[in-house]
Amino acid sequence: MSRPVATIILLVVVHQFVFQSTALAQSGAGSIRGIVVDRDAGLPIRRVAVRLQSTGETVVTDEDGRFQLTNVTPGDQELYVSAVDFILVKRTITVVAGVPV
Repeated sequence: MSRPVATIILLVVVHQFVFQSTALAQSGAGSIRGIVVDRDAGLPIRRVAVRLQSTGETVVTDEDGRFQLTNVTPGDQELYVSAVDFILVKRTITVVAGVPV
């Protein structure tokens, strides 16, 4: 018997990332962090792949559905979120250097 496919929601907070290194601080890079939750159940989903399309960097959500991508170039960034038994989610996030969001 096949399981129904659920949909995930990506809750993303875009933050200016504070760097220790002067070179990185001058680059104005940002970070993206968020929580992936099941839209129907409202519960966090662990072990979900979150990929930054521009670099191919992929992180996996922790036990609480949380993730963070660092050293992200400012501008529009596409995130692909995928997990087994869930529909692929694609979101465009705007990263702004020097502006807390």
